[in-house]
Amino acid sequence: MEDAEIPRTVDTSTVIVMSREEANELVGSISFRFDDTDIKLTDLVPVSYYTESNREYQYGVNLSKNEPVIKITGKVSVARKLLLKKGGNRHIGLVVCGEDLYHRSESELPELLDRKSIQYVYLCMHLDSEASSNLIANYEEANLFACTKDFLLSNSRPPIVCNPYTEQMNAQIGAIIDKEVTATVIPGFINWETYRAFKRAMYSVKSSEYNSEQKDDFIVQSYSLMNLFMTAVFSIGLLEELIEYGIVDSVEKPDQRLHRIEETAKGFPDFLKESATSVVSILEDAYLELHDSTYKETAFLKAIETHQGKIAVIVPKAYFGIVINKLLSLHNLDSRANICIMTANRFDNTQLYSAIIVVGNISGKRFDALRCRSSQEIDLLLYECEKYRYKKQVRDAKAAEHLLNTRSTILTDDEYEEDSIGIDEYDLNEVDNINTEIMDYISSSPIKAIRNSFSGGDGKSMAEIVAVAKFDSDEIAFFTKNYKAYVLDEADNSVKEVVASDLSEGDVIVFTRSTSKTRDIVEEILRDMINNKLVPPEIEKAYYKSREWKKTLIDYMKQTGSSAKAIADEMISNGVSVQEITIRGWLDEESHTVRPQKLDSIQQIALIAGNDELFDSAEVCFDAGGQIYKIRRRILKAIGQAILGEVTGNSNATDSMTATVADRIKDAAVTLQIETITFVDDEVPVNTINRPITIDQ
Repeated sequence: MEDAEIPRTVDTSTVIVMSREEANELVGSISFRFDDTDIKLTDLVPVSYYTESNREYQYGVNLSKNEPVIKITGKVSVARKLLLKKGGNRHIGLVVCGEDLYHRSESELPELLDRKSIQYVYLCMHLDSEASSNLIANYEEANLFACTKDFLLSNSRPPIVCNPYTEQMNAQIGAIIDKEVTATVIPGFINWETYRAFKRAMYSVKSSEYNSEQKDDFIVQSYSLMNLFMTAVFSIGLLEELIEYGIVDSVEKPDQRLHRIEETAKGFPDFLKESATSVVSILEDAYLELHDSTYKETAFLKAIETHQGKIAVIVPKAYFGIVINKLLSLHNLDSRANICIMTANRFDNTQLYSAIIVVGNISGKRFDALRCRSSQEIDLLLYECEKYRYKKQVRDAKAAEHLLNTRSTILTDDEYEEDSIGIDEYDLNEVDNINTEIMDYISSSPIKAIRNSFSGGDGKSMAEIVAVAKFDSDEIAFFTKNYKAYVLDEADNSVKEVVASDLSEGDVIVFTRSTSKTRDIVEEILRDMINNKLVPPEIEKAYYKSREWKKTLIDYMKQTGSSAKAIADEMISNGVSVQEITIRGWLDEESHTVRPQKLDSIQQIALIAGNDELFDSAEVCFDAGGQIYKIRRRILKAIGQAILGEVTGNSNATDSMTATVADRIKDAAVTLQIETITFVDDEVPVNTINRPITIDQ
């Protein structure tokens, strides 16, 4: 092409959806070499990143002030706005990188995929994700490029230029080509016949027309106990000891749960007693058999001792990590710093491990042993009753890989045979269907389950909730109407406040590390900074001054028994426009209200309560609230930067606020991603609201 043919400006744009950290790394690292000259991507075309608030962050120098040719954002919703924007460049393509971004926008993507004006759409994600399987099944006409084992065997070569990137890519290729999944079948414990009998008895109870909260609790606890017994690589006695000492919290001791379902079964109608008694009997035998030691414990410790390097241990529940760490310390294996214990839904498939140990036939949205590309060695610890389902999964995985090779745009040599699993598949399908039905039954009634687990007696206080969220840690949270969650905004490197009704799947929420009560993490950090004299004296003074209006209102309402409606009516009669719901929001600590929006609201509170001092200093109190509001926003920004710094490894503190927060955030905060959220109108015990809790299912 001659110089004259090269356009000086480009009138088309492509929109890319990826995390900001990934965008920063790629845009900053990509360059093109012509002879001995390196030219950066940003020297060739203008590139910008767009946040959810429509702020544009330019990469490099765009001297010509041309519209970006590459537009990057972390949200599909923002990408949609960019693609549909009138005027300016014509948007011809969309690229979405990562299954997490896909999960957050499953409802928005189909429309964009079907738009005629977009010439091309590329969706890039790991083959071992549930999202990729769904996409391949739903878009049969789409061209598919899949890095399967057969493809890599035919097309991969050793790196010619060795650098961290090519070495990492070569290791990833090795993890696929040389991957070996080993199922260690451990003799003893429950055989297939007993396991099937247990499932059939559970189904009989579940399917009966008898309905009660006791029945719901029986099903939840029985199912949970069997899952515990099947996957425990530690003695049940050790777990109970850690629960008793409070080291493992929010989990009830197995012997207490077993006693409760035994008592519950006694109260069932006669037509259910045989099935319920069978369930209890099998669980009691298992409890006694595994109390002092489990069959998987020896195999697990041997696997830990055998492998070196970075080891991932996949467990069904997060609290397993606490018990396993204690088990390792008892066997002097806790000195190994590279043992990472996580649930299947918290698995990071971007990491490489020297080995992955799975404590049972466990899978999730982010982990499937047969599709995982994160290690060459994956070892599943299975009892005899687990192996048949695993064999069927192996066969299904081979069929799925065969489909990938068949549909791939690059031909591969693929030999495929269907294997037998060793038992009547009708029986296996029956058990799988029972599992599915029971899980659906349990998932549909977490509120009932939580009432049983956290009842606290007949006089328990209840709270109205508007949403139930399930996190990727398998914990859940019940959110009240006025609750404002701290949501991590990766695009802005900050944390924003979002009311419960506006939360959505994929949101990452920042909680305080607290199991006893709900805490405001911003308030916790601000108080800590004040107590340790890390803020100027005028901020400390403003903090206490800003709280006077709310204390006055609360004290007055307690003394007089006035309701929020009564306060609102009196303020309205005095000429101040306010609603009852506004008063309730002021009083609710979960709403994080620092001050009313208007000065006259504070003056009215002072008049109603007869507080002359507050009335005279209302303006000072209002201004103090403004100062504290700004400080809280800075803390929110610093929390976001500190957490993202921990995640990405780029934890450079740019100012004293960020440095102060970063020092405290490790001990003060935990981040959880919403996997599903359901909006409800119900009530639960007040001690369970607005915090992550475990329903041990």
